[in-house]
Amino acid sequence: MKTLPDDFSICFIYKHQRNGDVVVLNAEDARRMDSSPAMRRGEYKHVASVDPICVLQLIVNTSGRRRNQIIKELSEKESKP
Repeated sequence: MKTLPDDFSICFIYKHQRNGDVVVLNAEDARRMDSSPAMRRGEYKHVASVDPICVLQLIVNTSGRRRNQIIKELSEKESKP
């Protein structure tokens, strides 16, 4: 049963708890990440789910300090259960 339109796009942002690395994954890779040993050990934390097209457009159309703030907020935002 198909529930999402073909042009629907979402990405999932994870942050490594020790070194701060940020990983952005598509839905299929995010499913694998969620069931991975690294997630079970608490190495990565899901911090955001976003529409990559909207976010990219926002970043491209914004400049300077505000652009840096948007990027920082995306990598530090806590996910809601």
